[in-house]
Amino acid sequence: SMINISSLNKGLVAHFRLSSDLQKVGSNIITGDNSTFDALADWTPYNGGALAIVGDWSGGAGTGIGKITLPAAAYGGIRMISLTGLVVGESYYASVKAKLLSGSSVTMYLGYVGVASAALVFVPTATETVFTGAFVATSTTMYLSANSGGASQVILVDDVIVKPLLIADLTPYGNHPENFGVTFGADHKGVANGAGVFDGALSALNIGTDKPNTLVGDITMCAWIYLNSFGGGNGGRIFDNNTLYFLAQSGDSKLWFKSGAGTIVYTTSASISTGVWIHVMATRTSVGILNFYIDGLLNNTPDQDNGTPVAGTGDTYIGNNLSFNRGFDGKIEDPRIYNRVLSADEALEVYNSYKSNLVVS
Repeated sequence: SMINISSLNKGLVAHFRLSSDLQKVGSNIITGDNSTFDALADWTPYNGGALAIVGDWSGGAGTGIGKITLPAAAYGGIRMISLTGLVVGESYYASVKAKLLSGSSVTMYLGYVGVASAALVFVPTATETVFTGAFVATSTTMYLSANSGGASQVILVDDVIVKPLLIADLTPYGNHPENFGVTFGADHKGVANGAGVFDGALSALNIGTDKPNTLVGDITMCAWIYLNSFGGGNGGRIFDNNTLYFLAQSGDSKLWFKSGAGTIVYTTSASISTGVWIHVMATRTSVGILNFYIDGLLNNTPDQDNGTPVAGTGDTYIGNNLSFNRGFDGKIEDPRIYNRVLSADEALEVYNSYKSNLVVS
């Protein structure tokens, strides 16, 4: 029977379109009060750089703007002393206001030193300009440095803002996951930047522990997946909260689902494979009765006993586990978590209802 697409939103507690258009800048300013240059105690010279504080964009007396004199040595500048919260591997949005006060043009890095993918890369000009961009942290230390030695260029900087770069949750719960190095590629309909690309190693999305929390009640978990390989430990995670795991396993090319100390339940052998898009779904009741659906159709014996669900003991991850050693290798698209068991008709409708770039609320 035909089901209205709006009914498929009932019970959604987490729903992500892993699209470059649906990234969200978090509210937590990692650089905190150190974003403005009111005190030299927040920053320290690095590798021969020098730091002073001035009051305006002409270098006049006062406070609020940092004045960096770059050294002749490579990679000189300043680093933040009291930065807390930067996590290696996590994606961040950064902005900085900067101006070249004197000297020749020079490329600057906000983030890690001399690594373009790990920093906001910008070239200050004679006009104060706000530069923005994203990077993946490779160090817990925040640097603001040049990429090479120069002739003692002087750079003015202010408003150094660094925030987590999240993926937008399309449900009212606001479970916006932290992004650990997930990039974007074409979805299963070929639309660019419509699916998350996971590297099989350290990339992941961390939904956290708020909602969906322990995942012990009725649930449905589903996603489109494209496997390059079976990932870390030949068991790359689709979903994992350190007790529950839903994964692609290489042994007999099948899906596994486990809820705590209960029985591991499988799809049929050779039900999944690398190099193709597949829609996968698991529904599980609060007493552990589980059904798998692949491409909208029931797979393996119906109503398998998965055992009594056990509360999760860690954050809920997409594409990895808490230890970051079961990385999903490939693409994940349109992952969803429901707080109810979808019917067979609804499972088929979810499979058939995907539309690229459609925001469902």
